[in-house]
Amino acid sequence: MSALRPRKIRMEKNISLAKTIHDNYWELPGYKQRNYCTDTARKFGVSRATIQKIVNAQGNYEILERDDIMTPTATALALMKERNIHTCQVKGCNRPAMEAHHCLYGKKKGIVELNWYENLQLVCIECHRFNGNALTFENRLDYWNWACEFYGKEHMVAWHNDLPLTIKEKAYK
Repeated sequence: MSALRPRKIRMEKNISLAKTIHDNYWELPGYKQRNYCTDTARKFGVSRATIQKIVNAQGNYEILERDDIMTPTATALALMKERNIHTCQVKGCNRPAMEAHHCLYGKKKGIVELNWYENLQLVCIECHRFNGNALTFENRLDYWNWACEFYGKEHMVAWHNDLPLTIKEKAYK
């Protein structure tokens, strides 16, 4: 796990990019600045917080945290290891997976079973946060079918029936 620890790194080759981002941001009117940060983060595959750090750096771009480079979450790494899948599981997407998405049922306070791997889908940041492809009903059904193949239909049906929810999706059978 020590290999995943963030370290300070020099971003010498990206200093000119950082200067351009900084200058472009401050030339925009206030209401367009937030969209610029989001679009730029998406374009370069970094977090929005990274773009905000660059904007606020005021010329000191040399050192940024390694955290700023997008790396998969700990849960996503564990899922990748178990499933031997490293790309987004949303149909039609082949970007690298970065996060674990509560696919069949969203997180609910006090229900630990919803954090089990049976409910977690590997997704990229684009599908999870920006375009909403991970939230569609078709994606849920595709994931249910995949999970039934991977974990076994009997296991998934038993997991679904044992969930302490009063309202359950009837399509998961």
